[in-house]
Amino acid sequence: MQSSNYFWTPEAKSALVIAFLASDEDVEYFAKKYELSESLIKDWINQFLEAGKKGFNQ
Repeated sequence: MQSSNYFWTPEAKSALVIAFLASDEDVEYFAKKYELSESLIKDWINQFLEAGKKGFNQ
């Protein structure tokens, strides 16, 4: 479990989002597991998905 003081690198954020998307767990579970707010995780998911969509525009 990472504390909220942990610096989340882009790679770590991506790994968390990919783990979330591959799981059957909800955002609340990941928020508790990693001691983060649900809204922060939702923001990361949205950023990740938006960046992925931009890759199809090339």
